[in-house]
Amino acid sequence: MGLLDNYTGIGMSPRPRKEHQKILKNLIINLDQDDISALTEQCVDEFDLDSKAPDVVIYEDDNNRYPDVIIEITTHDKLKKIKDKVLELLQNYPVIKEAFVFDYETKKWFAFGAVDNEDSPSYSPFFDVDFDDYL
Repeated sequence: MGLLDNYTGIGMSPRPRKEHQKILKNLIINLDQDDISALTEQCVDEFDLDSKAPDVVIYEDDNNRYPDVIIEITTHDKLKKIKDKVLELLQNYPVIKEAFVFDYETKKWFAFGAVDNEDSPSYSPFFDVDFDDYL
């Protein structure tokens, strides 16, 4: 599941590689240790189970209907397609404040939304964390 699937997620079919899953696990565990509520493969609209499901959704408040930040983990060959899907998701859900894409093959981060930080594209001003530190 991911942003390219809609079983579907955002689209990592066939299933993600082991490296992809390890990154997700590290992000979730480390964010949780900092009391930041993060889930994997959660629909961006809690009340619309057909909505896209990014790899990681992060909430400031667990009671929110929509996540504040999303993260998608991808391979280099799917990078452009994932970035396009993330931009589409931000257009469709303007309540999402920040979005990040991590290409684990090149180890590069990309930031979208309210994030304006080319020097540190893995840094979230909303949560004041650098996601690269959580890998």
